[in-house]
Amino acid sequence: AYALAGLAKSRPAGALIATGGIRDGLTIAKAVALGASFCGIGLPLMRAALQDDEGPIRVIDNLVRGLRIAMMVSGAGSLKALASRLSFDKPLYSEFRSHVESMSARS
Repeated sequence: AYALAGLAKSRPAGALIATGGIRDGLTIAKAVALGASFCGIGLPLMRAALQDDEGPIRVIDNLVRGLRIAMMVSGAGSLKALASRLSFDKPLYSEFRSHVESMSARS
């Protein structure tokens, strides 16, 4: 999360890919809210593919459903709106912002 937000702030025009630990739609929503343009999902799809041919389709359906629920609950009408609609834990968010700003000041 720190790296993603720091990169999003320092390279606002570039597309960022969040990967590693993406397991559900809420995590995708959080990554998008922090600046990701894409999310890479490997392990859940690989595990599902080893079970049966329809497994990856079920995983993707669940990811999409979770992302839609996160958007609906947050009131975000689009992926871009997630950044302003999702609220992060305030103490962690303050610490996170402070870290990102100090990293930006060093550049």
